[in-house]
Amino acid sequence: MSRLGSWFIRRTNDLEAQVMAYKVFLSPSHQYKNRCALGDSEMDHCVELAQKLAILLSQNGIESRLRNQSAISESKAFGSDLHIPMHTNAASGHKAQGARFGYYPGRADSQKACEVFRDNFKKIYPFPDKVKSCAYTFGEAKNPECPVVYCETVFHDNKDDAEWFHANMDAIAQNFTESIIQLLGEDEVDLVGKLMKVQTSKDEGLSLWSDIAKTSRIIRVAKGEVIRVIADLTGWVLAEYKGVQGYADKQYLVKVEPSDPNPPEPIEKLVIFKQSDWDDYCRAIEKILTKAEG
Repeated sequence: MSRLGSWFIRRTNDLEAQVMAYKVFLSPSHQYKNRCALGDSEMDHCVELAQKLAILLSQNGIESRLRNQSAISESKAFGSDLHIPMHTNAASGHKAQGARFGYYPGRADSQKACEVFRDNFKKIYPFPDKVKSCAYTFGEAKNPECPVVYCETVFHDNKDDAEWFHANMDAIAQNFTESIIQLLGEDEVDLVGKLMKVQTSKDEGLSLWSDIAKTSRIIRVAKGEVIRVIADLTGWVLAEYKGVQGYADKQYLVKVEPSDPNPPEPIEKLVIFKQSDWDDYCRAIEKILTKAEG
């Protein structure tokens, strides 16, 4: 069974057959009046991204369909296994940056899908700590029968974000394709016992809390430091850092990969003596004990 259960994997042992049976509904924004910092409309650049994604999905044997008018009814008629609204964001002041992958509160299937998109998007976006998953109450996040990943890829009113988006649209489409394939074929990854690195934009890093309600801060873990996962929860982990346990927000953690150019120091270091040094140490201890007894 896939990480998202019966919506995501047709009941078959043949992964190729699963891929061919998988349907993704792409719902690019129709908000043509929203203008990005480079002058084009939100609708235009979201449709362009959706078209690029559709081509890549087809190349990987995954069927997709683009929204025409009524996204929810069209998605249901298509028999979608995954529904992806595709938007860009805006905020007052035009200074906000980052990506949001939204799920409807209580939709665990959508939340897990959003976490996959979020974690993979951190690999290509210039500011990984600004890539988040969050709860959205939009109808298009709530009403589709299949899992929904409500993508707001960048803040289009921020010039830096807009320039990055338009320069990297192919890479974004490829990144989304990889997330979809991961959702289709990857079993749930158990993080218990794994090492996770803190990835934030500020050096003060990430707090370990007494509970997920953030009642009290136990310790702060600096950017780049590594914690060990004790329990893997929805959106959170119970983790250990320097002998202290607490709850950490999973959005600011990335798995330590074997190819990590800066692998962490072991949490517990093993001190190895040469045999001659050990013999000298034992003789010194024996002299001290003999003297004490005398």
